[in-house]
Amino acid sequence: MRHFTKSNKGEAHPDVIFMSRCTGCLETSRKTKVGGQSRCFISITTGIYVKIKLGTPYERKSLNIPARQMFIRETSLSLKRRIMAKLESQPVQNLSFYVPNLPQIDLITNITNHESLTIIKENLKDFPILSFHTDGSLSGMNTPDVCMGIGWIQHEPNTFQCEYSAQVKNWPSSTRAEAWAILSAIYVCPQNCQVKIFTDSQACIDRYLSCINPLLTNRKSLKIPNGNIWSCIMDLIQTYNISLHFTKVKGHSTDDLNNKADLLAKRGRTLTPVLDIHPNVNSRKNMTMKWNHHVMEGAIRQQITYLNRLYYDEVWHTSYAGKSLDEINNLCDWPMTWKNIRHVESALPASDKQTSAVTFKLKNLNMTLPTLEFLKLTQPHIYDDSWLCPKCGTAKETWRHVYLCPQQRRFLELCIEMVIEKLVDTCGDYTIDTNDIFKDKLSKLNIWQIPAELNPRTNQRSCNVLDLIRGVVPYQLPRFLKSYMFADTKVSVINNISISCLSYFISLINKEIWIERCDTLKEIQQERGFDQRKLRVKYTQRNRQSTTPITSSNTQTTAAATNVLHKYLDTFEDYIKFGLRD
Repeated sequence: MRHFTKSNKGEAHPDVIFMSRCTGCLETSRKTKVGGQSRCFISITTGIYVKIKLGTPYERKSLNIPARQMFIRETSLSLKRRIMAKLESQPVQNLSFYVPNLPQIDLITNITNHESLTIIKENLKDFPILSFHTDGSLSGMNTPDVCMGIGWIQHEPNTFQCEYSAQVKNWPSSTRAEAWAILSAIYVCPQNCQVKIFTDSQACIDRYLSCINPLLTNRKSLKIPNGNIWSCIMDLIQTYNISLHFTKVKGHSTDDLNNKADLLAKRGRTLTPVLDIHPNVNSRKNMTMKWNHHVMEGAIRQQITYLNRLYYDEVWHTSYAGKSLDEINNLCDWPMTWKNIRHVESALPASDKQTSAVTFKLKNLNMTLPTLEFLKLTQPHIYDDSWLCPKCGTAKETWRHVYLCPQQRRFLELCIEMVIEKLVDTCGDYTIDTNDIFKDKLSKLNIWQIPAELNPRTNQRSCNVLDLIRGVVPYQLPRFLKSYMFADTKVSVINNISISCLSYFISLINKEIWIERCDTLKEIQQERGFDQRKLRVKYTQRNRQSTTPITSSNTQTTAAATNVLHKYLDTFEDYIKFGLRD
């Protein structure tokens, strides 16, 4: 707790206790700086306390006490009486000082399978000073073959010198492996021990300093990456009264001990059984979140958000719109596609312009634009089979026909030429070749191809211009741009150019094709005698009661929903085990 001292300014006000912040004393257990000024924190091992109230602004004004002077409107004798009364009212067992009990459950869940760790802990129990070189190893990140290993060597002179290595799993990262190595090293240390940790991970050193910062709140501690491991480390330090000191060493250098710890960590990647911790031992946490028996790490809110995103992504991919892109699923950069859907040039967030642009993209992506075939289903009292494409007047107007209509082809070709020109102009400062050569090669990409209107579905096809209209970002475009740009061009620059130009292309499609088509439809509606009042009349004869019997299609729908559930759960499981993130 923060330490305050009684100042000598209370002579003028005998019924007031003046206080000042302590900047350091013999009782100091931890110091920090706030606003450049030192703050003193002390540890109190008793449960006896009384609540006091700081002086109010009214009392400050009536007593003529200077501003920023902390004070209590109470005498020292009154405080002593309150403390004695609190002491006498407590049960007998609460009168003694509180000493933390050692964990009854071992920190390592399967400690019986780690006999070497138990032996090391027994052999080190009588040594007051221990020194460890620790290291972690990670290989195969973002693959099913990912594995993590830890290793350390205890080399303090005149002690039992030993080494240890093991395998750890879940939430793979190099920093997690380093933190695991530090935790296992502290685990074998006896009480009241001075521990020196030599590590090549500056991230772990910085994380430890943030954990001992007295300004760290409980809310922030729950968001710490690998927070359960660091919470166990801090719990061991406090429970066993361990004095911990870190020293940064250079990795993969001439430090023989660090190189040996690195070899032990690499060897640990293949060892069994896997080292794991028991979350119930951690007294610093009242609750531990789990997912399928796996302890959740990091910010829980972010993990739940990612889990929800996985679910809704899988629901969309199994919808009609998502299945229509199954043939090119491996050709689509989905993270960039979602960015493209949300991207709007020079529009304020939540503005009408931004809302309109994003809505048009989403309706194209899901192929739910209000075409005449769509309106025949939603408003059959107005639109019948006599309503054909407002541009050519000879074919049914589906989403595909809107852009492949013979009357719209010249406008579609114009939009393709304009977006190619914009790509050439935007990339002009980054390309290796001249603009003419770059434009010629860019124009030959198959993503600009205009498909036939009646295109049979196949198991595999290439991306075409209709996919670009739907907002899909194919891998082919950013890869092509990267191959013809300078080597030092950042990936973020290439991605921003791709998204900006493809978003510009969709805005051209909206302006040159869709809005012009809507204007033509309005003229036809007026010719047929449909004004705004008639068009607003809703269809009221639709039967909304569900009387559909159970059929094979219902069974297929239930099976599809079950598959969605299983697939997104498996995806999150792979994220925990292998670091695979879509």
